[in-house]
Amino acid sequence: MFAVYVFVKTYQLEGIVQAFLNVVFIIIIFSVGWTISDLIVGFFISAEGYKVTLPTTKLIMILLKISGFIRITQDAIIVMPRDSLSLLGLSIMEYFFYKFLFKETLFLSEKVAS
Repeated sequence: MFAVYVFVKTYQLEGIVQAFLNVVFIIIIFSVGWTISDLIVGFFISAEGYKVTLPTTKLIMILLKISGFIRITQDAIIVMPRDSLSLLGLSIMEYFFYKFLFKETLFLSEKVAS
């Protein structure tokens, strides 16, 4: 969604070439950022996850399955928050990075609209 928004705003202000370059830049930053974020989270959280005893109500189990935090085996429930936490960290870092990077583009669009 963000890439589409940046593409449209940049296309309106600077042209199609710059719009495509911005989208490619966003994809590269996301790929590299996820790799670095996963590396950092990997120092604190094991890739195998943690065996835990969780409440077994159906609603809680459905919500945990949807979240991607758990893997159910025959003998245990394994909590695996590594990927989810790395994406959460990446999203937070990218929010501030893109807010700083594209503030001129957003400012120019508000100025043109006035």
